[in-house]
Amino acid sequence: MDDALIPVGILGILSALMLMGVPLLYATHYHEVAAGQALLVNKMERVEVFFTRAKELLIEIERRQADALSKLRADTGTVLTVEQLEDRLSARLQQMVEDEVAKRLSTTRSGQAEVEGR
Repeated sequence: MDDALIPVGILGILSALMLMGVPLLYATHYHEVAAGQALLVNKMERVEVFFTRAKELLIEIERRQADALSKLRADTGTVLTVEQLEDRLSARLQQMVEDEVAKRLSTTRSGQAEVEGR
């Protein structure tokens, strides 16, 4: 064998490996890792959007709770105990949550029906 074709040192070995198909193997793994990272970033973004929306909904519920409490006080015209106000407020909030859940379920079901109909 010709001594000029024998790899010398690490650079020679790397060059020989590159000629033998390592770049294709490296590229395949690189693209798999890149795709996995993109998927992870996408999932993280969706989770962030979910938590942002959840925070917004909690703020909205607190605002509605304060509005309902002030409306209860105005509507009754009498001083109610904290327990009575909380009971009435809890009932109103529960109804609001049930209405919102029903609305979202209806929207989800209609969206699924559209997808299935296609």
